[in-house]
Amino acid sequence: MNPSEGLQTALNEIRETLISDNELYQSQIPVVEHYTSSQVYGQSLLALPSDLRNKFIQSLVNRIAYTKFQMDYFENPLRELANDELPLGAIGQDIYVNPAKGRVYNIDDFAGLLAKYESDVKVEYNELNYDVQYPVTIIRKELEKAFTSWGDFESFLMGISQSLYNGAYIDDYNYTRKLITNAYLNNNVQMETFSFVNPAAPTESELKGLISKLRELYLNFQAPSTEYNAWGKVGGYGKKIVSWSNPRDIVVFLSNKLASVIDVNVLASAFNIEKSDLLGRVYYVPDFDQKNDDGNVVVDGSSIYAFICDRRWFKIRDKAMFMDEFYNANNRSWQQYLNVIKSFNYSLFANAKMLVSAIPSIEAATITGTDVEVAVNGEKIATIVTTPFNATETITFTSSDTGEDYVKITKVDDRHVKVEGVAATTGLSDVPAYVTITATGGTSGHSGTFKVVVKAA
Repeated sequence: MNPSEGLQTALNEIRETLISDNELYQSQIPVVEHYTSSQVYGQSLLALPSDLRNKFIQSLVNRIAYTKFQMDYFENPLRELANDELPLGAIGQDIYVNPAKGRVYNIDDFAGLLAKYESDVKVEYNELNYDVQYPVTIIRKELEKAFTSWGDFESFLMGISQSLYNGAYIDDYNYTRKLITNAYLNNNVQMETFSFVNPAAPTESELKGLISKLRELYLNFQAPSTEYNAWGKVGGYGKKIVSWSNPRDIVVFLSNKLASVIDVNVLASAFNIEKSDLLGRVYYVPDFDQKNDDGNVVVDGSSIYAFICDRRWFKIRDKAMFMDEFYNANNRSWQQYLNVIKSFNYSLFANAKMLVSAIPSIEAATITGTDVEVAVNGEKIATIVTTPFNATETITFTSSDTGEDYVKITKVDDRHVKVEGVAATTGLSDVPAYVTITATGGTSGHSGTFKVVVKAA
């Protein structure tokens, strides 16, 4: 068997460029021609001085990734969601500036000339959280056997190269999917519950309802809104941010199980529009679970039915991808290490929403309230804060003024209560002269208190 064109190119390029002690490698090894014997070439290679032979092996594994063998690698369909590379020494951060607020033109407003109009700037940091090595060992005895024929040598090289790079590409795919599940588990994304009577066998009507909801979100994402990003949900500082999406940047994720019973093309025909205009770019994934190396589910993502987001929600950046190697004389082997350093994060600025069967339960660690002063016959909204901010617990409110002689409280939601002044607390016979309101978490039992002082009208 003759060497393939790709293998010839890789071997001869190394021959042309590799230098040891200012001496070109080409003076000690023959050119690989169409008719060159694999065994003769192998003997020449293994007869090289050890340092030069080692450099050849190292260069070959590095170089082979860029030959025709690339077609045999796992093609990560989610790779297109990655962002720009991180330059050396850079810290991953994204800056967002809220739209400026307009004001009515007033020809007499001379004071406005010297007024300060600060821009509302937000910053989020992306952690460099992925530093992994993919090792493989090349045994000299195996290398010698590989030179039996060019076909065996090519298969040997493909096996080494595919082992290294497929490991990295498959992990890249799985970690991209994990971002979705992690955002769900941590309640760091906007969610909406959607129910199937029988999730194992959803009806046609239910499936159409799901697609209709995704279609509604697809259209809503295109208008400026504070409703679909998670900045305010997780307690981002300052005002909520206004976000919107270009229709070509909106992507949808569906599990294969759900996608198998949804014909998006048919639904697009029902809407009388192109499939890409119905929902945006659709990705199909096996599921939203997270599994260990044995294939066992360690994080159940079955509650996630669908995920729609702006592609900018994914903050995946490459820092470095390089090879390390050394020759181990003790067992006559070459150790090859493919190093991958990158960041896998998601953005709180970008539009994103999940359709789920249930909101994940996240208990509050602490609950704090802010003291309130209100006038008789007046009212105010009191706010309590949970840590974490996006805890999903149901909060109950109780007042020490059980008879509502001084204060009437009405729950607005799990973070706010309306406080109405009935009578001045200065008339209380006990000290201190204020009413205490206690906010308590539904399952954790954590509680926080704040006082209400009612002033005479």
